[in-house]
Amino acid sequence: MQTGPAISHDPALFADIVDATHDAIVVIDDHGIVQFANRATELIFGYSPVELVGQSVNLLMRPEEAAGHDRHLRTVDPDIRQRIIGRGRQLTGRRRDGTPVPIDLVVSMLTRSDDVRLYIGTIRDLSDRRLAEESLRLSFESTGVGQAVVGLDGRMLRVNLALARSLGREAAALAGADFRSLIHPDDLAAAERWLAAARVDGRPLDGMRRYIHAEGHIVWFRVAGAVIRDADGHPAHCITQFADVTPLVEAERRLTRALAAAETASAAKSAFLAHMNHELRTPLNAVIGFAELLIEGLHGPLPQCQRDYVTAIHQAGRRLLAIVDDILDLTRLDDPSLLASEAVDLDQIVRQGLDRAAAAEGRPDVTVKVAIAPDAALAGDATVMVRIIANLASNAIKFARPRGQVRIEAMPGTAGVVIRVEDDGPGMPDALARDIGRPFETGGGVLSRNHGGAGLGLAIVRRLVTLMGGRIRVETGRLGGAMVIVDLPDRHVDERAA
Repeated sequence: MQTGPAISHDPALFADIVDATHDAIVVIDDHGIVQFANRATELIFGYSPVELVGQSVNLLMRPEEAAGHDRHLRTVDPDIRQRIIGRGRQLTGRRRDGTPVPIDLVVSMLTRSDDVRLYIGTIRDLSDRRLAEESLRLSFESTGVGQAVVGLDGRMLRVNLALARSLGREAAALAGADFRSLIHPDDLAAAERWLAAARVDGRPLDGMRRYIHAEGHIVWFRVAGAVIRDADGHPAHCITQFADVTPLVEAERRLTRALAAAETASAAKSAFLAHMNHELRTPLNAVIGFAELLIEGLHGPLPQCQRDYVTAIHQAGRRLLAIVDDILDLTRLDDPSLLASEAVDLDQIVRQGLDRAAAAEGRPDVTVKVAIAPDAALAGDATVMVRIIANLASNAIKFARPRGQVRIEAMPGTAGVVIRVEDDGPGMPDALARDIGRPFETGGGVLSRNHGGAGLGLAIVRRLVTLMGGRIRVETGRLGGAMVIVDLPDRHVDERAA
């Protein structure tokens, strides 16, 4: 079988191959005179092959290295093969413009048949690699996150300033230290598992670790590592990040303590309210009950003046009892799972709510009109809805004009029922309307003085409406006063959607 011509028989082809390589190839004789240079030499040093051939190779060296090279050439060195032949060395060359260039040099020796000894230098430009190494070094040193190169035996081979600063130590003092001597004793076992995982499968375990600061206090780190392998693919060392999360841990602990304190305070509040529920209701019920007995004349008829006084006592007692109920309700309206979900009679709910409002406010001069659409239907908690209607109606009756009007409407909504309660009173201030339902907010000024109240009615309504998944807002009503609009969803619809 016939093959193509051998490369060694085609000098032109051989020269093209040498010129195509990215490494510079320079051939010199015993006197250091360049006999050959390929094209890559010009890319590295700036000299063309034609300019180099016949010149001393010292052109490519710094003056201090050129003098040493000349001494080597003048001296017969029987160990030259062991010292430089075939071994790579990292040196600094000199470009045509005088700037230094980092290079990797491998020298081979060739003896021709005429006993002429030649040296072949293969030169690789290390500028890009040096730049990358310098960038990596600067990144390692200047990053705000602690970093260390950790050997598989636990020694810290290199430590950056951020880690040293977090531990209150000098970076130079940490280099060579066993990181296990710095770790909290309770985390030592986790550190051993970390090293074992790195040695066995090259995957160090991430996690939280406690280290000891130079001043003795604990520093929390979130530790993450990556294993660097050697040329044979075996784990060599770890690049490890130490993110100082001590402020976060301390903040979490403060939050936990605050939560525990809040829970303790809440439990104390619940116990206090349970006690006050009895202590407040008992005398109030007595006052209201005896007033009702006197009004009904069970102990004989009262003169009109005394009857008016007792009626005022009765109404004040009922109002105070309503405020107590509001305060107690406001503190326990937190759990939507306690709400019932059943079909409710809107007409009955509105009537019950109005009865409670009328009894609380005692204003027979106010006319209340109710309009319930025949197709308005809802599934929800009847007790909660009565409470919503009672509070809204009470609020409207309270602020209605003398011999004024209150209108209550219930009609189908997009996914439930829309309830509107409006009055012909002075309306609601813009600031109060924007933040409707803030506890103990009554609008201040004339409203507060003329109409009284603790400002809890709308707060409870908003809490209940939100608990049921609804919305509440305030607009100017058709009667000229405030109109509170409540959009309540059908809880059966919500359950099916879930």
